[in-house]
Amino acid sequence: MTDADYKNGFFEDKKVVIKAIVLTVITIVAFWLDLKKGASFKPFSAWYLICGAGLFLFIICVEKYCKNDVGKKPYIACIAALFALFLLIGECFESEQYLDPILHGIRNGRFEKSAFCFFGYSILMYYVTVFIFAKAGSFFTFLMKSTCSPFWIYGKWLKEKPFLTVLITLACAYIPYTLASYPAIFLSDEVAQIYQGHKELGVIEPWYLQDYLIDENVYYNNHHPIVHTLILNFFLDIGINTFHSANVGIFLYTLTQMAGVIVTVALICRYLVKRLKASALVIFLLVLYYALSPRISNYMMVTTKDVYYSICLLWFITLLYALCTGKKSKWEYIGFGLSSLGIFLFRNEGRYILILAFIMLVIFAWKKGKWIGFIGMGSVIAFSLIFTNVILPGCHVTPGSRREELSIPFQQTARYIKEVKIENLTEEEKDGISKVLPVYEIADVYDPYRSDKVKGRYYEDATDEDVDAYFKVWRSMFKKHTEIYLEATIDNYFQYIYPGETKMNQRGYEYSQSEFDRINEDIDKLGVKFEYPEIFNDYRKGYEEFREFVANIPILSLSITAATYSWWILYLLFYAIYKKRGLAIALLGSSLGVFLISFMGPCNGFFCRYTYPLIVVLPILTIFVMNLTDKKRKNNYVKKS
Repeated sequence: MTDADYKNGFFEDKKVVIKAIVLTVITIVAFWLDLKKGASFKPFSAWYLICGAGLFLFIICVEKYCKNDVGKKPYIACIAALFALFLLIGECFESEQYLDPILHGIRNGRFEKSAFCFFGYSILMYYVTVFIFAKAGSFFTFLMKSTCSPFWIYGKWLKEKPFLTVLITLACAYIPYTLASYPAIFLSDEVAQIYQGHKELGVIEPWYLQDYLIDENVYYNNHHPIVHTLILNFFLDIGINTFHSANVGIFLYTLTQMAGVIVTVALICRYLVKRLKASALVIFLLVLYYALSPRISNYMMVTTKDVYYSICLLWFITLLYALCTGKKSKWEYIGFGLSSLGIFLFRNEGRYILILAFIMLVIFAWKKGKWIGFIGMGSVIAFSLIFTNVILPGCHVTPGSRREELSIPFQQTARYIKEVKIENLTEEEKDGISKVLPVYEIADVYDPYRSDKVKGRYYEDATDEDVDAYFKVWRSMFKKHTEIYLEATIDNYFQYIYPGETKMNQRGYEYSQSEFDRINEDIDKLGVKFEYPEIFNDYRKGYEEFREFVANIPILSLSITAATYSWWILYLLFYAIYKKRGLAIALLGSSLGVFLISFMGPCNGFFCRYTYPLIVVLPILTIFVMNLTDKKRKNNYVKKS
């Protein structure tokens, strides 16, 4: 961009103005069109005019100040088209749960409307992407070099004593929620894990494994990661045996979990200051994010494996960056190995995430990370075989159910039967399905947003031959009605890519209380119970209502929308590709694995647990990726002194 370009009038280029007018009209009409059956346009609002004026000015700005990218890098258009497709599909499924507006609407004009919408959405996303890619580097450099000192003395502390300052700030920020949530917030998963650790209660969870225990005297199973189950019960037993209180035991667990997050974030902030020369402003923004993010604070008190898993993932990314960009130390290698082990042990899918991360390291960062990648892949595969085939059986731990791996095809089969009707299935199809599922029930329990009810009907005694017979039928039905299979899968996961009205659920006290009541019926045998202190009832309810009210305010609600974090990680990937920095691409491997695993889980984007790791790691991961893609920064690879 030359000085002459800046001196020219804003509307001087008539071709650009006409182009901006046409593209603005197309985009606004695209968002105004209603894809629902029998409707033409959504109710008109003054917001269309306001947004249109803003978009018109935005397009001119991009054309004028980002002209080096506009129309000259075709793959940006591909990225925009991909996201436009996400928007279009999401809108169809949020309103009707079918692909009809796209695939079967030629006679009534719905296909034409969908095509017009796709073109309009692509225009918007194209200019947004060009602007982000063109200006992200300079904005990041500005933040990293900023001399702005938030709140003066506090900013000075962030720069001079980052670890202690961040540690104290986050600890203080979480105190109100810790008091409100004492002793913890329960999920059904953790109730099942507590039953596993207390055989004397006589309850086997999950119930469908009760006839398949390796040892009838050992209730532990690997449906939920066994290491997390042991840790949870370790703290609970301390509370029961030392303080004669289940509340104290589970509260000690949540405090340890919270301390792990706070210390990790504080140490990484120190690393950013000391090694990357991050400004006080950058650290301050990170502190605000971790202190105020509604789902991060919520999960501090939720007794779920995903918090420990996210801590390990954050360390994995940070130490991988350190090993590939600076002088290596044995402590960094040890920490990297332990974080990799943690990812493996705290999520059953962790092995696949690690393998993807190491493969991407070998492919995209050959010079700096090939040996870490090869050794990492070999270690994961070897340990996986030993852990699954030697350690767990040797400890008489029952394996998890195969049903978790069959979630997607089971959901597709249920929707197929619901759409085609059971009476229209052939006898061969009914027989193949009935070997693994109750063929006459699954259509009735089918939930398009969650596969738990369908996969919960899986026959645990099904043999490999039964599963093979089922998949033979599954493939034949796929050929008959491919669109039904696609619709079943999209309907189960579209909220991860579509920023619609559905928000990620909170884990609240009412649900937790129901889980307390469920387990208290049995744990009463130990002379203890879980309960929320009545003295905090009003405070607890008020705090939760206020937090959710703020979180659901427009714009702020993006923080509790799963698609926000999906688009965030994908844009980081595309930006790294745009900058042609292989190490930055490789660094995204583990987080991309988390994103992809979300599309294999049972729930749509309303279930926060699958997005939570991305919520935790993305701000810090963004700093690493941006630092690697900024070739002008001298401290991309800061050596240790």
